[in-house]
Amino acid sequence: MIFTFAQTFACDYEEMSFLWWYFKSDLIFTGNIIKVFKSDSASYDVQILIDKVYKGKTKDTLQLTVHSYHEHGRIMSDCDVYMKPNEKWLIYSKKENEKYCTGGQESRSNQISNIVRYHPKDFEWLDSINVKVTDFYWNWNEYDIAPKPNHINSIIQENFNTTTVDTILINGTWAFVLCNIDLNGLLTKANLFYYPKDFEHETTSLIYEKIQYLNPEVECLTDFQKEAVRITKMINNWTPTVFCGENVKGQVLIKYFYENGKIQTEIIN
Repeated sequence: MIFTFAQTFACDYEEMSFLWWYFKSDLIFTGNIIKVFKSDSASYDVQILIDKVYKGKTKDTLQLTVHSYHEHGRIMSDCDVYMKPNEKWLIYSKKENEKYCTGGQESRSNQISNIVRYHPKDFEWLDSINVKVTDFYWNWNEYDIAPKPNHINSIIQENFNTTTVDTILINGTWAFVLCNIDLNGLLTKANLFYYPKDFEHETTSLIYEKIQYLNPEVECLTDFQKEAVRITKMINNWTPTVFCGENVKGQVLIKYFYENGKIQTEIIN
């Protein structure tokens, strides 16, 4: 199969997980660069002989557009490398306006040699991934729409016991509560959260390069922390997390603190 698409760069330092790239991509494959076509624009067309398709369907030939790193007004970095003939690449691409595209440093697409260096388990995961593996909590910056609590301010102002602020002023300035939200927007768990010793080993698990916060039971040390957890459990009406157009389970960290005579909160997504 011969595959035609626009030129991209070989460096990828994005922190998104493999699962994020997998679900966001419509077509994933490996192929050998046959020819690079010259262009006056920031994008280049190349011809690729497809070796293996991991996700999606493709014809013998098609056009792929690559959005280069510096097309978006950013400064080019030393790692921006053009595709060259006889190189073999792993391509993650999306379909936009009936055309496939990939691009620049915002893409996980890379030379096989660089994939082995920067993402050594990609091929193992591509061969073994179960696309139904979604039973985890999408967290922090990986979802498209963050879960949001409804009526949080009124619940806090009407119910929070402000006498507990004495313990936070003595023992620390904040209380963090980690919330598990199901795909219907219901709160399923709310625990005090902190980073204990050996955090990565004790409180997380790795699913295809994605860190899943397990939200372990953590003992509250102050009355303010206990109150923050109690109030959080009253906030049971959330806007669900959305990823790839579907409701998914998500996590949110609520920061509680006392300022200007009031209990204040900050939602950390």
